[in-house]
Amino acid sequence: MSFLAASFVVFLIRERESKSKHLQFVSGVKFPIFWLANLLFDTVNYIIPCLALMVVLVAFQMEEFKTAEMHGYLFILFVLYGWAVIPLMYLFSFLFTVPSTYV
Repeated sequence: MSFLAASFVVFLIRERESKSKHLQFVSGVKFPIFWLANLLFDTVNYIIPCLALMVVLVAFQMEEFKTAEMHGYLFILFVLYGWAVIPLMYLFSFLFTVPSTYV
């Protein structure tokens, strides 16, 4: 899950270094709207792999994850981890100038 969360920073770095972020701000996009849109998009893109991981855990019927209560706890854990780490990745995006990949 840490690789998934770290992948969100690549787009932010590439956007800042190509000056497309600056162009959006000059065009009139407000700072809170820009960051809220990024957060919403990244959260949705984070929830989809979390759901896929939950399906895998249900499909393999591991002894520790058989109950519906445990599935709920695990999903809440994934969501809370995402809410904690995605804003942290936004902060770390200001420390780097070269994205790790050019997608």
